[in-house]
Amino acid sequence: MGGQGNFADPRLGIDVKHAPDMVTAKLPALRAYQYSLTAPPPPAGSFDAATAARGRTVSVARAQAVAAFGILVSRPTSSETWWSI
Repeated sequence: MGGQGNFADPRLGIDVKHAPDMVTAKLPALRAYQYSLTAPPPPAGSFDAATAARGRTVSVARAQAVAAFGILVSRPTSSETWWSI
């Protein structure tokens, strides 16, 4: 593809257009592939399971609050859409 696609980020004032756009049509297949990948299990002893469980509890509580009140205090600025799932 060689980076020959369209890209815009209004937050940074960037708007790049290429003709022909050789990227945009391939993005749905790339996203499907990306989301089909599973994370490998972490090596034994590489993290604290109790701390991870507490973090999960906090994340789930925040997600429940968002679902209940329909708001998100600070919206992530990532280009990924994980926050809308």
